Amino acid sequence: MATVNRNNTTGTTVDATVIDAPALDTTPALTDYGLVGTQMAMTTFTDEQIAAARAKMQAQALAVQERLTSATFDHVKFKGATAFILPDDTVHRSLDVVIVAFTNTNTLYPSAYQPGKVEPPTCYAIGQIASAMAPRANSLSPQHSDCATCPKNQFKSAPNGKGKACRNARRMAALLVRPGVPIQNNQMITIEAPPSSLKAFDRYVSRLASSANCLPVAVITRISLVPDSTFAELQFEVVRPLSTNEVIAAYMLEGQFTAAIDADIDYSSFNS
Repeated sequence: MATVNRNNTTGTTVDATVIDAPALDTTPALTDYGLVGTQMAMTTFTDEQIAAARAKMQAQALAVQERLTSATFDHVKFKGATAFILPDDTVHRSLDVVIVAFTNTNTLYPSAYQPGKVEPPTCYAIGQIASAMAPRANSLSPQHSDCATCPKNQFKSAPNGKGKACRNARRMAALLVRPGVPIQNNQMITIEAPPSSLKAFDRYVSRLASSANCLPVAVITRISLVPDSTFAELQFEVVRPLSTNEVIAAYMLEGQFTAAIDADIDYSSFNS
């Protein structure tokens, strides 16, 4: 079961040291991949490499089972529109991650966000295909038979008459990459691209697919916030492609990560 973390994106104050990410690597080892910004050349593997990768995957399958069954995810929050807050309360201007899985979420709350006030959503939906989404069966008050034609999911339905009453987001399950730590051993996190960042996220994923013929799980992605924005607005760039073994190790976790971000909301957690 999953809980919902409703982030404030308007200016929470946290007393902590802000940690800057290392400079983007531009050494020959990286540029040999043909990587410029978010452009990456397609890598071709030999039959021997593919066979070795499959053998490696099979060998790792049993080893990761215990970790998968006890997997827990830490949720990343926003510090206003300037930084990210990790569960240990450290504040970072950017995060280097491997996005293992992502999905769409639609969430309707009974009232506008208020700092310090935690309330369950009235209606919510989670799904891989946005046009096919519908309220989850355990929603407190399902608003419509489907999300696409729901009046609360249309522009100008918000109380201010501008945006949507229903909050659309992209939820990501990722590995928070630390220097020197094997990919599969990194901290497991969830982070949401809020409504203001949907276009940027979709463009990034589309660019990876079209220019590099790969998914986000095949690269280390740097997520940062657009400077001088008055609200949390994410931006995405490739740090480097993963090695063959790293891709295998990360993709081995895809099933568990997908299940984590697709789980129904646990409404009992709001009463604890």
